[in-house]
Amino acid sequence: MFRSVARSAAGKHLLRRGYATESVPDRKVAVLGTAGGIGQPLALLMKLNPLVSRLALYDITNTPGVAADVSHVNTRSEVAGYVGEDQLKQALEGCDVVIIPAGVPRKPGMTRDDLFNINAGIVKSLCAAIAKDCPNMNWIDNWLLLNELLIHVRLGKNGVEEVMGLGPLSDYEQAGLESLKPELKASIEKGIKFANQN
Repeated sequence: MFRSVARSAAGKHLLRRGYATESVPDRKVAVLGTAGGIGQPLALLMKLNPLVSRLALYDITNTPGVAADVSHVNTRSEVAGYVGEDQLKQALEGCDVVIIPAGVPRKPGMTRDDLFNINAGIVKSLCAAIAKDCPNMNWIDNWLLLNELLIHVRLGKNGVEEVMGLGPLSDYEQAGLESLKPELKASIEKGIKFANQN
């Protein structure tokens, strides 16, 4: 009984493999900050993604080792490792998506302000390079403030179950939020357009 169920399940799996009538579009993804504890597993996940055809791994150190490890996974994407600021332009050239897990972890004696200032400087320099070398790509970032926003939302089986709010905003915060609405709307529309291309 179990053998026939296993056979039929295996047969269904073979039938649903990715045999498409259209080719998968070429997508280049760059992971900036690959040598860290977030960047390494993220690079592996991107290598396993069937939509990624070229994977550029960048960090200030140890990137060739990570690229060598990830390149052994048998998928269609080609992996290249880039080290140092002089190779950042090569890593970003022709990218469709850029993911930035780069940053330093909090060390003993370091305040949150110190951590924010160091990581903000890292992200700022990477964003300047992105704006210059591949201005038309989509990008994903691990913003430090996102953690603060997540604690005000209760997630459940169907996504966001309850929004708890941030409390009353000052006039300055309200004006800042109003000025961000067009940019946020444009980013959401760009993300939807990118998702619909696949």
